[in-house]
Amino acid sequence: MTPGFSRLGECRPSLGEGPVWDDRRHCLFFVDIRAPAVHAIRLDGSGFRTWPMPSLTGSIGLAESGRIIVALQQAVAILDPDSGDLQPLIEITGEPARNRLNDGKVGPDGAFRVGSMDMVHEGRTPSGSLYRIDGRGKLSVARPHCLGVSNGLAWSGDGRTMFHADSHQGWIDRIAFDAASGSLGQ
Repeated sequence: MTPGFSRLGECRPSLGEGPVWDDRRHCLFFVDIRAPAVHAIRLDGSGFRTWPMPSLTGSIGLAESGRIIVALQQAVAILDPDSGDLQPLIEITGEPARNRLNDGKVGPDGAFRVGSMDMVHEGRTPSGSLYRIDGRGKLSVARPHCLGVSNGLAWSGDGRTMFHADSHQGWIDRIAFDAASGSLGQ
């Protein structure tokens, strides 16, 4: 049997990415990277909402509070989808000016991990990094300036393995992960 696909609502993002399901609101959140915005829609196509963002928007994550963690061009902010309020959380310093944040996910430890990429050379120059931002906004660098296009963050069902891809360099890394501390193995 061939699965059926259909467009969800009338939204036509320029570059739609990063779908995140919110089981409390029963909607799908996603970003438009090039026409910077966070969008939400119900699976029946109703309830479409848009929150314009101040810069390119690479990805989002759902916080335990129900707020949305937003990876902007070189900063991370918190969006309250009920009020529309966007509050800065942390600026990412040390990134080359030509880089932007890309794919990000909330992991089993509750921290937001987000990678960066080179916008000018589209990943041909491995200058991107992988970051971890905890619930208090504390930033740490897991993989400094070695990524082309950081992408594809995911965790195994038991939370003991993190998967991380580099779309330009053509690899997927499998990394031991401690869900209690958020630390990565080698």
